Amino acid sequence: MTRIYFLFFVILMISPCTLYATPNDIAIANQELEQHQYASAIKIYSKIVHNNPNRTELRYKLAQAYFYNHEYNSAQFHFLFLLATPNLPTQTIQDINNYLTQIRRKRNYSLDIGIGSTPDSNINYAITNRHECIQTINGIECHETNDRHSGINLQINGVGNYYAHITERLSMQMTFGGILLNTSNNHPNDYSTHLAIGPHYAFNHGEISIQPIFGTRWLNHKVYNYSYGFRIHSDWQLNNKTHLNIGLLSQYNKYDNFQINHALHGFEWTAYIQPRYYIDNTKYITLILSSSHNHTATRPLGANIIYTSLGYFQEFDNGFNIYTSATFS
Repeated sequence: MTRIYFLFFVILMISPCTLYATPNDIAIANQELEQHQYASAIKIYSKIVHNNPNRTELRYKLAQAYFYNHEYNSAQFHFLFLLATPNLPTQTIQDINNYLTQIRRKRNYSLDIGIGSTPDSNINYAITNRHECIQTINGIECHETNDRHSGINLQINGVGNYYAHITERLSMQMTFGGILLNTSNNHPNDYSTHLAIGPHYAFNHGEISIQPIFGTRWLNHKVYNYSYGFRIHSDWQLNNKTHLNIGLLSQYNKYDNFQINHALHGFEWTAYIQPRYYIDNTKYITLILSSSHNHTATRPLGANIIYTSLGYFQEFDNGFNIYTSATFS
């Protein structure tokens, strides 16, 4: 079955203070930065940059203030956009790349949260309204699904990483994430979590991690399946405008129900590649290409899935950001 659906994210990053700045604000912000009053400098620079995202020299100072205030994720966000600025001086490019390398080595945590649409409300994206069935060696197994008034539902996902530094380049990366599906009956009855821990290595223009991973999925507040395996993830900065993520996930799935487990247990692997291109200092596009194979005990129930997603990010004046993507699988 082929599915096409759209994800639409809106990210608000409005400064709590007034967005309009006077020339005197710039002088005050510069003074605060020189005097190492980074929190105050961030507040003023943010006010200016949110209203004028093309003020490259001020975005650079805002990124510096975030960096020296140990807010590495925010610093990285602005440094990456700065690299896409046309006609940037060579020395500035070198300085930004040095900052990005230090961020990969110094950051202690990262957090990503997403809210988007999902095309169906039941366990395996069945196309019927009331029942979902699978053919097993014991015959056809069916269960009821919730009535759906719409094929679009809300999905919330989040991933947090903590880095315990061992050396300047090497750390132990601990990851915890989860997905919650808000179904048609307005009750979250499909959710999962995963935990991973393993070495993380930061090099001059990228990073790589290898982690054993453990996961659990609940359906209607009961355990549906367990999974365990490993994953490899890498992030490469190819040039000033292009970044590339490459990863591999291999895991074994075990189901709580004996009959379902007898038919569906087995290994699953997923490989993906995600280039990201910064068009200029306010927008980027990203493409995700993913291929997965589910090797089940009952071979006809296995699946091969190819997944493609194209996304677009735009930063507007007044601190308003938007991200939207179209997905085909």
